[in-house]
Amino acid sequence: MATVLTAVSTTVLPSNRRSKRALDNPNKKKSCSLYIQTDPLFWRHIREQEGGDDAKTEEEILSLIAQHVKAVNRIYSDTPFDGEFDQFFLKLCAIAVLEFSETILQKC
Repeated sequence: MATVLTAVSTTVLPSNRRSKRALDNPNKKKSCSLYIQTDPLFWRHIREQEGGDDAKTEEEILSLIAQHVKAVNRIYSDTPFDGEFDQFFLKLCAIAVLEFSETILQKC
């Protein structure tokens, strides 16, 4: 879910007559986009655990990343941020799984 910003006030600057807008977040939600890149050594470690199967290795790495992002979102969902926003969450936008010879890229 993207953060929706709306203009709440407009002031005119006397020197060049440009207007300056203050933005407000009405639903007080804040998100952070993540772009995650894994290490080839991590690939090798998981591949050894999965018996050398590349498809299972990729699936396991993507699953581990998703589980960690969900866990962090659960932690931050109940964290107060001094009234700035009521809810903070991470949004997984791209994952680059680096193997020894190539890169597998999945985007949201």
